[in-house]
Parts: sequence; C-alpha cells; structure tokens
Amino acid sequence: MTTEPSAVEVYWRPGCPFCMALLPRLRRSGITVREINIWEDEGAAERVRRATGGDETVPTVLVGDTALVNPGMRDVRATVRESAPHLLREGNTDMSTTMSSQRTLLTQSAGGALAGLGGGVVFGMMMAVMGTLSMIAGLVGSDSALVGGVLHLVISAFFGVVFGLLTGSTRVGPLLGFGVAYGVVLWVVGGLVLLPAGLGMPVLQLSMSAVPKLLGHLVFGVVTALCLYWFRRRAAH
Repeated sequence: MTTEPSAVEVYWRPGCPFCMALLPRLRRSGITVREINIWEDEGAAERVRRATGGDETVPTVLVGDTALVNPGMRDVRATVRESAPHLLREGNTDMSTTMSSQRTLLTQSAGGALAGLGGGVVFGMMMAVMGTLSMIAGLVGSDSALVGGVLHLVISAFFGVVFGLLTGSTRVGPLLGFGVAYGVVLWVVGGLVLLPAGLGMPVLQLSMSAVPKLLGHLVFGVVTALCLYWFRRRAAH
C-alpha cells in the first residue's frame, strides 16, 4: 500500500534562477511544500540524480512517486491535483506560509545588505589606496573621494542584497565559491561595462589597471560571503 505524501518535495540549490522563479509561486500556491537544498543534503542530491537519470538538474519536484524536472507551476499543480489532491488547498492563500516567506525574504535581504557593506568597506579601503574613489564619484558628477566612498557603499549594499537573495546556503564552502564567481561577474559587468559607460569611456577595455580591479571585486565577493556566513550562523543559533 502506497503511503500518501505529506508534502510536495522541491529540490533546489542556491544560485539557480529556475528555482528562484518556481519557489515563490509554490509558497503562495497553498500547496504543502518541503524545500530541500541539495548542496546541504547529499541524500537529497542522490534522490535528484535517480529522478533525472544521473545529473543534478534543479528544480526537481517530487509528488509522491512522480518526478518533475524543471517544471512550470501549471505542471506541478496538475500533478498534485491528480496524484495528491490532499496537498492542494484550493482558494487558500496560506497566510502563514506567505508571511513566513516574506520574513525569509526580508531576512535574506537585510543579511545580504550588511554582508555587502562588509565587503564594500574592505574593497573601499583598497580603492582608497588605488585612488579610484573619485572615479566612482564621477558617476554623480563629483570628483570627491568622500562622495565616491559613500556611493561605493550604497552600491555594495545593493549587490549584497542581490547576493543574499541568490544564495540560500549556510555552508561556508558553497558561499565562498559563489562569492568568487560573483566577484568575477561584478568585475565584468560593473568594472568593465557599467562604470566606464557611466563615465563616457570605452567599455570592455583590458589594461594593467584591470588586474587590481579584478582583485578588488574578488575580495568583495569573498568578504561578502564570509560576512553572510557569519550572519546566517548567528541567525540559526
């Protein structure tokens, strides 16, 4: 006799855009859901590999014995209605789940902002030594290093929020790995495209000055990751 599932299992990992698109819709749907991060549960990763034929494609959704790989919300709802209708609360927005999701989003945003400020302070000290804070100030028509420093911290907090929302991991290894990748992306998008474009300079120009800028963005990513790890450990305890 098959036991009825107590929840729809959603396997995800930090940084997955398809997961970030599906999860909020599931939380608001009224479907009873259990979210499982495969980076923190090797058994979960193995279940995903069995369901997908050997890889770790996420999101993977299990509704009882039925596996859905990278499904849309319509597919999940149809499968739940067919295989586990007791998990589908039609017309119920599940206010407690929605409020919990909002609190989680707020916590991740706040932690990310503080972590981004930590990374921004360290990166900002490097920029002060390199004399590039006045260049940042040029984005708002100023040449003041102080204005550049304040603007740099605001930008750092913003990208810290993005960092916090993209990764839900509480393990230092995945966070550091994501931080390094994040730093490289910010160097390309911010340092080689947006900043020079905002100053009326050619974009994607590699020179000797690009190397210390890359190092600074890597430091920002790593320090932000470490700060976020510390915040999340404190929150967990």
